[in-house]
Amino acid sequence: MTELIILVIGVYWIVTGIRIATCPKATRGLIDTFEENQALTFLGGIVLLVAGIAVLWKHNLWDTPQEIFATAVVWIATIEGALMIAAPSILFRLGRTCFPNDKMFRIIGIVMVPLGAFVIWWAFSAG
Repeated sequence: MTELIILVIGVYWIVTGIRIATCPKATRGLIDTFEENQALTFLGGIVLLVAGIAVLWKHNLWDTPQEIFATAVVWIATIEGALMIAAPSILFRLGRTCFPNDKMFRIIGIVMVPLGAFVIWWAFSAG
């Protein structure tokens, strides 16, 4: 199950990284729309929180480096879901602080693509 979780994380980082790197302004607009729509933000938080809890129910493992990585990322996503429900303004403010402009946003996207490929390779090469 660890490999599957890391595969999902890696593919998500690659696809999202490509979107952010190639369309930073449009992606930022998408996030702004998400922030402005309270129902969408709430629903997104529910999905992240429930999915995170479901994964952690079966995979809250902290033994190998891959298990630690997978579990930590799922915990972060679960906490993000809880924040989207309970305190979305904190989450969006953090995002604007960390990624203040399109150039920084694009750099993050460019970094996400090889990082996603690496974690996929790492998950399956350790076995």
